Amino acid sequence: MKHTILRLATLLTCVALSACLPDRSSDGGGDGDGNNGGGGVECDAGQIFNPVLGRCIDDASGGNNTSGANNTAGNNTTGGNNTSGENNTSGGNNTSGGDNNTTGPGENNIPDPNACGYGSLKGRACAPSGEVLGAATVTVTGVDCNEGGAPFTLTVQTLGDGSYDLTDVPSGLHEVTVSTGGSFSRTFPAQIFDGQDTDLTSQAAKFCIENDVDIAVIAGSYDDVEGVLDELGLEYDMKGGDGGLNQDTRPYNEAIDFLTDLSAMSNYDIIFINCGELWGQLNSRDAGKVTAVIGNLRQFIDQGKSVYASDWAHMFIERPMPDAIDFLGNDLSLADARDGFAPQVIQGSVENPALRTVLGVDTVAIDFPHDPPVIYNNNWTMVEGASASATVHIRGDADRCAQGSLLSGACPSVEGSLPGSPLLVSFRDPNTGGAVAYTSFHNHADESVPVSEEIEKILKFLIFQL
Repeated sequence: MKHTILRLATLLTCVALSACLPDRSSDGGGDGDGNNGGGGVECDAGQIFNPVLGRCIDDASGGNNTSGANNTAGNNTTGGNNTSGENNTSGGNNTSGGDNNTTGPGENNIPDPNACGYGSLKGRACAPSGEVLGAATVTVTGVDCNEGGAPFTLTVQTLGDGSYDLTDVPSGLHEVTVSTGGSFSRTFPAQIFDGQDTDLTSQAAKFCIENDVDIAVIAGSYDDVEGVLDELGLEYDMKGGDGGLNQDTRPYNEAIDFLTDLSAMSNYDIIFINCGELWGQLNSRDAGKVTAVIGNLRQFIDQGKSVYASDWAHMFIERPMPDAIDFLGNDLSLADARDGFAPQVIQGSVENPALRTVLGVDTVAIDFPHDPPVIYNNNWTMVEGASASATVHIRGDADRCAQGSLLSGACPSVEGSLPGSPLLVSFRDPNTGGAVAYTSFHNHADESVPVSEEIEKILKFLIFQL
């Protein structure tokens, strides 16, 4: 079933750019049929010059009379219409000779798109929902008129509020790409003018990441990554799950049918596998299908695609990609790595500079609440280390369960700790581009127990890295 919370139509228009939109008046001294740019650009009647597209567009503002006389609400002109060749407005903008050339403060000349020089580009990166994207990459490519038409590329990372500001951009019509380090991106044109700021930060002018990444989600009893996807406005298809705590076999069968069908999996770019009982159920119910599931996940990743798994779903990463992340204990054992004590709060060190940009802090509280039957976190899956090619985003000292507690199905007390345990790890294959990501923490299946604002930001950041 296809889900979405919000799909925003993105606009390739420039809204309210006072530094580059024309004075929408014409006077008795002009041609009376359009807006004269003074810089070589003229628009037909009822149109204005758009600096992003570099051409004239229909003027949807209404209320501006361009028939040869200038009626401006709130400006009193002698005799109603001044036909002496000048349009006198009380704001002190005297336009003469039919050129939209204002004198004094508030000069609004239409820039000449053919003028060679340098300008700037400002904007704000956003998810399909409109939520800002910090630490995204903005790249401008084009040709530099100042260097005889030589190709150029300029790159900048967005700040925590999603904003970016590129200066000394060669004038001309260029291509702008906003990307997040994974499958998500958006490309659009932008016209840069000599000596002008092209500002796209206004609400109507946001150029949000496109919702064109195909996502599959397998449900789990203890996680709800789809709730995070919903908030970002990302669409996805549900592909069964572990059946919940009531052990419903229908979602289980759907999930395993999907994971044993590589052609069905290949229709997607990312597969999310929620923390739950699915791996244990697979081994107890369909042990003969384990090899097929492992092989398909590995081939899926080798296609340059991504898999995310949280906590008790860790074997869906461990088995197909055994060298990417080093889970605690015997890699073939489901139980060995499940040694994390709960409840506990770990003060995690934010190792990834990009994530620090998003959070605005160097340390973050990672909470493992445990309050059955509302929320379960005991015996969460622990990580010892990761390959040199992996990225450890957050690590911290984690308390372990008392020895033997997992065998009794409980974790009543602490015994020892795992110093510097990676809590969020991702790995991208340098040859295929395929990626895996794992979190010990996750969203909660019970919506009555929301995660912290910081953890929500972390999960959203991670999604866009896939």
